[in-house]
Amino acid sequence: MAPVAFLVVLIVTLGGCATEGKVTDPSVYIGNPFHRPTESGFRDMARAGCGSMSIGDSTVGALLGKNQAFDGLISALYQGDISNDEFMNQVLLQHPAADANIHATGCIMDQLAQCFAETCKAEAAVERQSEEAENDTEAEKIRSAVTIDPSELPTEDLPEIDGMIEQSKEEDGPKPLP
Repeated sequence: MAPVAFLVVLIVTLGGCATEGKVTDPSVYIGNPFHRPTESGFRDMARAGCGSMSIGDSTVGALLGKNQAFDGLISALYQGDISNDEFMNQVLLQHPAADANIHATGCIMDQLAQCFAETCKAEAAVERQSEEAENDTEAEKIRSAVTIDPSELPTEDLPEIDGMIEQSKEEDGPKPLP
């Protein structure tokens, strides 16, 4: 009788091991170990960095989150399901524009590249844009400081300079073989 009882207990015990336990998604415990940028972070960057740029008759900011087709293209671009060129073509088909939406779609693709290169933080995109605007302002100041018109340059030494240029061309050209 003891061997039979032992066998029953063993079968019941091992039978419990054979049932499936609670299946859980391991990513719940892992989180985001590689700190992959999130799609929402990318969308925030695109909204902050490109929100005022026009796409067809609208703006990026107005389309993000409100236009299902545009959101689908943004998701497909983020996930790598479509290439940059395909993204540009699809946006142009859905939102025709004279400038082919180049500035806005280019900005969105730049935000995605920036997102994967660093982090997807909208604040970083805004800071980067303000730095670029400051650099553009500085470059414009330098350009506006140049006030010389080529016609205002002195021409009194022009024949002498032309002679030097001609002499330089003769010296720099191919030499005959001996």
